[in-house]
Amino acid sequence: MHAGADHRDLVGLVCPPAESDPVAVESWHVLSKLLGTVGVLLLLTGLFLATRPLHVDGVSCGSVYAPDKGITPMQCDAELDGRMTLVGGLAGGGVVIAIAGFGMAAVRERRTRVGS
Repeated sequence: MHAGADHRDLVGLVCPPAESDPVAVESWHVLSKLLGTVGVLLLLTGLFLATRPLHVDGVSCGSVYAPDKGITPMQCDAELDGRMTLVGGLAGGGVVIAIAGFGMAAVRERRTRVGS
C-alpha cells in the first residue's frame, strides 16, 4: 500500500461487492419450491397408502397403521410388509426432499437479507 492510499479503495479491489445474477436467483427460487412441493406430495402419498385398507383374496388385512385384529392370514403378512416398505420409502424420501427444498429457500432468504 502506498502513502496516501485509502484503505476503502484497497478493500474495494480485493473484495468486490457480490452481485447476484437474477436468473440464478430465480432458478434457485423455482427449484426450492419444486423440491418442497414434490417432498410434501410424496409424504402425503405415503400417509395415504399407510391408512388405506388392504385386501387379499377377499380377506381384509387392514392397513399399515391398523392391521385387522385376530389371526392375520399369511397372504396379508407379505402384502402388509410390502406396503410398509413402500410407505416408509415414500414418506422418508418426501421428508428429506421437502427439508432440502425448505432449506434452500431459507438459505436463499438469508443470503438476500444479509446482502441487503
